[in-house]
Amino acid sequence: MAGLYPHQKQLLNAMYNGRGTLQITGRQTGKSHVTQYLNHWLKVMRPEFVKLSWRELPGNKLQAYVDPESTTSIWGLRETDMDPIQAWSIETNCGKRMSFDMWQFKSRKHMTMFLLKWAS
Repeated sequence: MAGLYPHQKQLLNAMYNGRGTLQITGRQTGKSHVTQYLNHWLKVMRPEFVKLSWRELPGNKLQAYVDPESTTSIWGLRETDMDPIQAWSIETNCGKRMSFDMWQFKSRKHMTMFLLKWAS
């Protein structure tokens, strides 16, 4: 497949709403063709795993975020970035996921164990 021109890249970036879906309406607008290009573009330009940083909050909580200077990702966090962390948390019973990017821990010991595993 040939590379995309800059104006095509801008179009794909403009249509991407941050959750992996396109915002195109109307009939016969080539949505499937554009979606195919977008999926290819995301696979090429987005690394498989985004480097996460953790912010400590009151009440033994940690919040994940993407440091813009430490990664090439322009998309931010996605659910697929959190899936391995969620699976590990359930398996080890270390922390409870409170929301998309926040975990709460019973004690400081559990928080330290979590950070040893998932801090970059």
